[in-house]
Amino acid sequence: MSTQAAARPKEAETIPRVVDLKEITSRGQEIVQRIAQRAFELFEGKGRAWGQELDDWFKAESELLHPTHLKITDTDTNLSVRLDVPGFQAGDIRVSIEPSQLTILGERTTEEKRKTEKTVYSETCSNQIYRVIGLPAEVQTRNAKTILKNGVLEIELQKAALPGKPRGELKAV
Repeated sequence: MSTQAAARPKEAETIPRVVDLKEITSRGQEIVQRIAQRAFELFEGKGRAWGQELDDWFKAESELLHPTHLKITDTDTNLSVRLDVPGFQAGDIRVSIEPSQLTILGERTTEEKRKTEKTVYSETCSNQIYRVIGLPAEVQTRNAKTILKNGVLEIELQKAALPGKPRGELKAV
């Protein structure tokens, strides 16, 4: 096997899948439902006292979703999106690109096992990422470049040209 052929599978492992939004919508809805259920449990645990619903929602999100840091860079012709996803592999992440929205779903499972003299202790922790990002300008849904490197997901998107305007004069909406 040539070194170039050997490099291809490794490359593929670093490129997250770009999928149709329909492929991740139902999973995203399940995640939002679980967050809503957990937020309601927190609300009930406080004696159903009104006034902190948003705090309950954010606490539920932080319990169920892996935190991610996001940076969007806007140039005349492109949008660059960087999302910190430490511990996730390319196969764990699916990306959907719509003209004005980016949806990212990541799911991984980690296991921790500890063996003592008489018992085996096993703990499974499911980590999830679910981000729906409104983009500051419309983009072309094709020709996007995605790469996962050192725990950072990078997505390069080319802006869509507005009718009657050259791409260099495109303004963020």
